[in-house]
Amino acid sequence: MKTFWRVWFQSQQVRVEEKELRQQALALLESVGLAHMTNEYAGSLSGGQRKLLEMARALMTQPKQFCWMSLLLA
Repeated sequence: MKTFWRVWFQSQQVRVEEKELRQQALALLESVGLAHMTNEYAGSLSGGQRKLLEMARALMTQPKQFCWMSLLLA
């Protein structure tokens, strides 16, 4: 591991933010019905599950607006 990452990972702030982000990601996976697939590779998901995963990924950025149609048509 490079020195920058060793220093960065030691920060308590990073650990707190990482824990919060993990909790947020798990909550989003649960909200789209994929909580039971947290340890699966994206390539092993069905087409519908991949769309749900993409929706959760988009919502993880906390957008002000979200266009559902573009996701459904993809």
